[in-house]
Amino acid sequence: MGITMELRKKIAFIFLLGMLIALPNVLSAQDGAPNLEIHKVNGKEYYIHTIEAGNTLYAVSRMYAIPIKELLKANPSAASGYAIGDRIMIPLKEVKRKDFTQSVEVDGNYLIHKVEKKNTLYAISKEYDVDQKDIIAENPEVANEGLKEGMEIRIPVAKIKKSEEKQLYQPAQESKWMTHTVQPKETVYSLSKKYEVSIDSILAVNNGLVGGLRIGEDINIPLFKKPSMVTKLDTPMVITAHFDSNAIKPAYRVAVLLPFFLEQNKEALALETVKASDLYGMSSYAIEFYEGVLVALDSLKKDGLSIQMSVFDTGNDTAKTAAILRKPEMKTMDLIIGPLYYKNFIKVADFAKKHEINIVSPVKQSNKILLGNAYVSKVATSSPLLVKQLADYTFDNWKKENIILINHEGEEDDASIQTFVKSYKGLMLASKDSMMYAVPTELIYGDKSFSNLKNNLNELKQNIIYVPSENQSFITSLMNQLYDIRNEYNITLVFGDNIQSYDNIEIAYLHELNVHVLTSEYVDQNSVAVANFKQKFYGVNKHLPTKYSYLGHDVAYFYLSLLNEFGVNYDVMFLGYKKELLMLNFDYFKTGIESGYENHSVFLLKYEDYQLKKVF
Repeated sequence: MGITMELRKKIAFIFLLGMLIALPNVLSAQDGAPNLEIHKVNGKEYYIHTIEAGNTLYAVSRMYAIPIKELLKANPSAASGYAIGDRIMIPLKEVKRKDFTQSVEVDGNYLIHKVEKKNTLYAISKEYDVDQKDIIAENPEVANEGLKEGMEIRIPVAKIKKSEEKQLYQPAQESKWMTHTVQPKETVYSLSKKYEVSIDSILAVNNGLVGGLRIGEDINIPLFKKPSMVTKLDTPMVITAHFDSNAIKPAYRVAVLLPFFLEQNKEALALETVKASDLYGMSSYAIEFYEGVLVALDSLKKDGLSIQMSVFDTGNDTAKTAAILRKPEMKTMDLIIGPLYYKNFIKVADFAKKHEINIVSPVKQSNKILLGNAYVSKVATSSPLLVKQLADYTFDNWKKENIILINHEGEEDDASIQTFVKSYKGLMLASKDSMMYAVPTELIYGDKSFSNLKNNLNELKQNIIYVPSENQSFITSLMNQLYDIRNEYNITLVFGDNIQSYDNIEIAYLHELNVHVLTSEYVDQNSVAVANFKQKFYGVNKHLPTKYSYLGHDVAYFYLSLLNEFGVNYDVMFLGYKKELLMLNFDYFKTGIESGYENHSVFLLKYEDYQLKKVF
């Protein structure tokens, strides 16, 4: 990796001052006052107002001095109902600046109207479509004293004649439904069982679902009772959550803790031109990750993200990490990304729990980091989740084939194999299919076990061989032996993602043996999004992105997008929110009532046409 002069300056700045990235300044909105943060949506500028308890559409229109018809034009769905927590777009070009300071009040079921010069009772009754006698009944002083400029009178919402107009003055209520993104194989029946509501009620709040369910489409799910915790045996815990408008802030503070090893790079950073070979080797991961973060930030600030980011060098030093945690600003953070090393991360995670700060581990860590800490989330998918997904796919697609599981003698592969067998057998027992399928064959593979493996191969079926071992020497030897008999048997080999790093395996072997790769990461080099990212990344850094660059981008983009949309409420941020980015899928599950969140990003890839293609 080449290090540009620009990057050298960035790293030096971190070393000298710490990094503070200030994106667009915002005006803090007081309770009941307009939120004047400007957002760009499809090239147009808007204020975004979050509906609070007691808000009416009329009140919002007066708060921002925008005509009701323009408010409804920008938010057509609001005419049929709105709820606390909904976000209303206020088009800037329609705001009447001269009236911007005017306000409106709502008192229970009444709209408070402030009498203006030349107002008449007739004009007010026409404005709100309420009979004059109903206004007088609520304001007897009008009959006695008449209307006076500045007088405040009550307009009874219940007496408004037109139902479509009445909706404009009805205070927002708690949301009566939640949003669900349709997944493959889901049906209205399965959703009714999942959420414990009737099929008719789902159809009623989705206009009958005339076109049926479409994968990826958002539909409404009625909530007739408080969402409950749903748990299933041997599956991650899933909890639904309510949107909390108090979690939204005008700007967020984020800390990024990475091992830049700046002390070790002191001499290199003093050079006029810095090459990758000049830098301390272990710092490259942090630099590449950080480069990806910066590209994500550049994209997000165009979406109106307001953030202050502080970047710190942890090295692999718990004492240095402890010193960072003593900085006063750390207690004010809304999100912490990193550190990468386990001991450092545990220390920061304890700090995050104490101060109720969300923290994410962007790299592979033991699930121990999630235990007893609901503020921790882990991006990298654990091996058991990967293997369970493989078992699901195998049962759905290969259960009629000959399935062989190889446990390399002397290695700790048995845990993966037992996870596979348990999941596979569970699917067999739960299946309503009357046909019986063979249980996968487990083989302990030693130095002289190839003959035993060959005896278990089937000439009439496809032989699916799963090898969880990460021993390069063993895998290379096994593939050499299987390649020699490839014309006798139909073979499909399944490995973990370690196989991608082996440079001593012939490409022909990968294709002839139908090699599949089970992994949590996949970059589709043919996708438009990846091509755009590479172009943008190269334009800034003058070298192509690495795996850690994609990781930095995806982690930053996912978490900061969620902050921008949902605020600091962790439950709403994660549960049910799925997103596929450049390298990772994001699909989080809560691992325990008082524990953190694990990501479920799983891909099965296949070598085909001299490249890796996604199977699922």
